Formats: sequence, structure tokens, C-alpha cells
Amino acid sequence: MNSDGTGRIKVADNAREPCWSPDGTSIAYMKGEFDKFTYSDFATKGLYIYDLKSKTTRQHVNKDLNHLYTLNWSPDGKWFVATVHGGMGFQHGIIAFEADGDKVFDLKLEGCRPNLRFDGKKITWGHGDFCAGVADLDLTSAEPRVSNIHNVVETKDPIETYHVIWSPDGKYVTYTRGPKATQKSLKGLLPEFPGVEAPGWNVCVADAAQRNRWARGCGDGRLHSLFSLLPSVVSSFLLYPLAVKKSAAPGLPLICLRPSRRREALKWSRLQPDLFKWGGGPARRMKKPCTRSRSIRFLWISTK
Repeated sequence: MNSDGTGRIKVADNAREPCWSPDGTSIAYMKGEFDKFTYSDFATKGLYIYDLKSKTTRQHVNKDLNHLYTLNWSPDGKWFVATVHGGMGFQHGIIAFEADGDKVFDLKLEGCRPNLRFDGKKITWGHGDFCAGVADLDLTSAEPRVSNIHNVVETKDPIETYHVIWSPDGKYVTYTRGPKATQKSLKGLLPEFPGVEAPGWNVCVADAAQRNRWARGCGDGRLHSLFSLLPSVVSSFLLYPLAVKKSAAPGLPLICLRPSRRREALKWSRLQPDLFKWGGGPARRMKKPCTRSRSIRFLWISTK
């Protein structure tokens, strides 16, 4: 859909982990492993690619892709990078696989939820539960590899660090920070799962060139973990979910925004809170806080 909520198109049913092609003409996504909704992020089976112009969908040539999440499509369009959990012969790790072939490579990174910088030359990820890692990434050689592995953020138990994502200019990373679960859930839900209530968690920003130089970006300590949505560039704005009403889950819409061609340094002075309502029709801007279900509050940060 457009950044103002118009022109919304339904791409697929039971689809998860969407990401844009680097030229913005296609959307890659994983199909859900089960018909019934689940919060398990790795419950996926089969990668599909939807072409916006022709409105057609094709399956990836590798039909064995499963249990993948946090899809990234490399800027050159030749590779996907994702987390694999209990599938494809892997226990848990981060892999790179060909966009138009069946070769799969283990990047040998401990942790999960990778995110590629705009130029594809660096990768950030959750280096375990308490660190945000950064490494150099080489996707130009015959076998993708990483080097210069180091942490830019480190926390100590029980404060966890998750969902690390690059800023558009590659100078910063955003991540989520909060206490790990202290009580057992019968459903096995954890605060770092997208869509699960995460009391005490906040969105933070860190300098990608230094260690532990960070600041709390936004959040009231009562977030729900819709952290797979942030931050993405749309036009000249960054989109940050601040809070999600309890009535919005389960079945929250997963959103992935078309990559911007503008790479500008962020200016944090112009903050414009906004509220959108999701329902049967297109999302629309709300003048007053909405108390009905499926309400998501966003923070728009201008980069102009």
C-alpha cells in the first residue's frame, strides 16, 4: 500500500516474513507451516515471490526452504539471508541462499534475526540474547562469508537485546531492550516474539561504530513485540510502532515497506506521533486515539 494507507493490495493468505526486492518490484514471503495462526516465528514452509506489476506469484526454485524467518533480500538481488530454526538440516543459525538457485550457505553466526545494511556489505543480528552483533559481509565471492565479528551493544542478564535493524544511512542500529520473561507461559510465548505483550521493553538506538553508545529512542515500557516492523523507510519518514492494543492480537498484520532510494542522515527534532486503524478497508490516519480493536500507534520521524 501507499505510505498514506491508500492502494492496499492483498498479496497472499497465511503469509509471513515479507521483504521487498531491492528494486521494489516484488515481495518475497514465507507461507505459514500451519493453517492455524501461531506466534512461533519459525513456523514457515516454502518461499514465494509476488510480482507487483503482473500480480503473479511464483515459488522459489528451492522447494525445501522451511523454518525460516527475518528474510532479507540482498541489494544486488542475488541472495537471501535469514534465520533458520530446526529445518533444512540446521538446528539454529543464520544462512545465505541463492535468490535464483538452490545453494545454501551457513554464515556461522551465533544468534538470529539478521538485517543487511543498505549496501549489503555489513550485517547486524541478535548475537545471542544479550548482544547486538555487527560484521562485514561478503556476498560477491562464490561462497558468502562474514568477518570482523564484534558487538555494538551488550547487556547483562536479565535485560535482553533483540530485533537489531540498520538505520537507512548505515550509521546506527535500532534494537529492542527489555527484561526476559520471569514466568512460564503455557503457550511458550516470550516477550521477544512479534505480537506478544512485552512489558518493560523499549526501542533503542545505538552508534554502529562504537560499543554501548546508545539511547532509548521511544517506548513507554508497555510495548507489544511488533518489532519486526521497525524501522523501515517510507518516502522521507521512519515508521516506528510505539504500542499495540491488546485487542489487536492475534493475527496482527505484518508490514514491510518498500525500500527508499534516499539515504539521508536522521534528524531527531521533528517527531510526529500518529495513529492508524486497521480494519476491513485501507488504513487511515486518525485524528483522535482509537479505542477499537486492531489499533496501532506509530511514531513518524522526519528525515527531511
